[in-house]
Amino acid sequence: MYAGKVKTVYDWDEERDVVVIVFTDRITAGNGESSKIIDGKGAINLKTSQLLFEFLEQDCKIPTHFISLETSSQNQNAMLAVKLKIIPLEVVVRNVCFGSFARRYKYTLKKPLPQPIVEFFVKDDVLGDPLIDRSVAVQMGYASSMSDIKLMEYYALRANAALKAYFDENGLILVDFKLEFGKDSNGKILLGDEISMDSCRVWCRESGVCYDKDRFRKPELGLDLMEGYELVYERLKNHHLHPDKLNELNIGSFVVVLAGSKSDTDVANKALLVLKDHHIPFDFRVISAHRDVKKLDSYLHTCENSTHSPKVYICIAGLSAALPGAVAARVSAPVIGVPVSGKINLDSILSIVQMPPGIPTAAVGLDNGTNASLLALRILSSY
Repeated sequence: MYAGKVKTVYDWDEERDVVVIVFTDRITAGNGESSKIIDGKGAINLKTSQLLFEFLEQDCKIPTHFISLETSSQNQNAMLAVKLKIIPLEVVVRNVCFGSFARRYKYTLKKPLPQPIVEFFVKDDVLGDPLIDRSVAVQMGYASSMSDIKLMEYYALRANAALKAYFDENGLILVDFKLEFGKDSNGKILLGDEISMDSCRVWCRESGVCYDKDRFRKPELGLDLMEGYELVYERLKNHHLHPDKLNELNIGSFVVVLAGSKSDTDVANKALLVLKDHHIPFDFRVISAHRDVKKLDSYLHTCENSTHSPKVYICIAGLSAALPGAVAARVSAPVIGVPVSGKINLDSILSIVQMPPGIPTAAVGLDNGTNASLLALRILSSY
């Protein structure tokens, strides 16, 4: 089906859109200008990719193409994966000034960056994988829309927050790494390709020694490649990130849906269904603006200070419907209010519409969670 520099992809089950990906022992650098066969490299990259794909999918709720290892055929070092139409962009997340980033900008080499930086590169060896602006990537057709760009960036930052903590827990510094994404047959964006020491730059926190592909790129270092790859895998395999640590990361979500009462969940479900259908990451909570003021304050503070703060809030409430206004007074992102029907429907409608100056809220029709999410999608498309 497709043979790349270090992996080969074959059709496996066309009806279920499943492929088998074989990891080879070849390693390359400089867009394939130098290459070498290293025994065991395919096996260790497969094991590392399995470990990190499962971590991101199960613990971090990032959808990936990984299904399972493939052990039923003659293929060695193979995994089953969802068939994707790869988006021809490489998404690079940087935590430390190093490599090509250090060559482009006047910033202290090996100095940690104030915030993670996400860069996009065209996946094209002939062009030299050039850095590309997000809007140019859309206009040139490398990405279908700015919404796709933003979703890939969101997943990249979410993965970075989790992986950085995971590596740090094991005495490792995640300097930078590359991700690739693709769309499945339903148009859903999934994390694809691999996550291994071929695509990550990792240093020992104590000594600063590199454990990644730089061992091949820079033979003058005199470091054994497999030793570094195996060391990282063994550390990560034997010491998983504690769930409490993961919960403390405060990664954030794309859209927040809040209901003022459990009785409002039927309306909320209409909104959630639209977000699910469009593969938009969201967080749903039931928090009363009257009974849970401290809880609301704490939750919104967490959202606004997260790695990727929400782009839209949808607030569903009836009766006095204070929730949309209370949220709008505390956050910087747009707030959409959904009035819930009751004995006097006009109460909840006016409570949302009649906000004082400086507390902007949008409003949709009575019980219309569907329109709230559709409006949220239009807001997201403008970013």
